[in-house]
Amino acid sequence: MEHQEAHSGARHVPLRGRLIGALTLGTAVTRYVLKFSEVEEASVDDLVECLRPAVEALMRPPGEPEAAKQTDAGPPESQAEGHGSAGGGNRG
Repeated sequence: MEHQEAHSGARHVPLRGRLIGALTLGTAVTRYVLKFSEVEEASVDDLVECLRPAVEALMRPPGEPEAAKQTDAGPPESQAEGHGSAGGGNRG
């Protein structure tokens, strides 16, 4: 049964990747073209925080358990080098 689940997960890799792209593109269109106020006014960090669970779920093969929650915004090396959180604020 595990082999069949692993095969099913591999079969959906391209689909899951394209869904992540669709989520990203949809967010950009909503923010910059449609200009929905809540999305347009949200910080990049807030958008990342809200979208992270959906992206992480799409990155996981079906049936794989959720990873332990991180307590910081990124890997330790990024904070040690002074880069701050993921996204780094608004980019021009």
